[in-house]
Amino acid sequence: MLRHLLDVLQTLSQVENFTSRHFENEEQLVNDEIYNRRIREVLIYSHKLHVRIIDFTDCINSCYSYALMMEVWTILMSFCIIALMIVNVSDLFRIIAMSSNIMSFFSLFASICYESDELRKQSELIIFSCCGAAWWTFDKDNLLFIQLMSLRSIRSLALKIGSFQTVSVRTLKMIFKVSVSYFLFLYQFKRSL
Repeated sequence: MLRHLLDVLQTLSQVENFTSRHFENEEQLVNDEIYNRRIREVLIYSHKLHVRIIDFTDCINSCYSYALMMEVWTILMSFCIIALMIVNVSDLFRIIAMSSNIMSFFSLFASICYESDELRKQSELIIFSCCGAAWWTFDKDNLLFIQLMSLRSIRSLALKIGSFQTVSVRTLKMIFKVSVSYFLFLYQFKRSL
């Protein structure tokens, strides 16, 4: 949906898509009723699509953000446990079974992080698409409408862990670093006893 919105906003930069007549200068387009009505229809469609995208992202965050937080905690603890098992347990079958479980959790979370990163990057492009429109040919109502859309898109969309941390590839890297640090701490603590 987000890529479609960017494509729709991209068409606003091409004036020839909205008028069949040739104008001497672009100031005549500002006063052209048919041109501005067509632009307004595209702006209303893109506005409704943008609101749907925001609502959909908020719905995903409200439904799954705490489940993602539980998964982060599970991944952290599982990495530490499997690392300690590798150090202490000599049963190779148990180590392989636990490792495959952990890697499946980690790969699922990595795909969620990647898609969330893509969502954030694509949503940051909305403001550039709004600014790239041929706004100097719009009437005052359409100009205010495109400014409203660009103001709404200043805050990029993102999936969240709980209500405080956004999900991204940096989050994945941070979780991996914390789990390795915690494992090293536990290992050093066990060796000192």
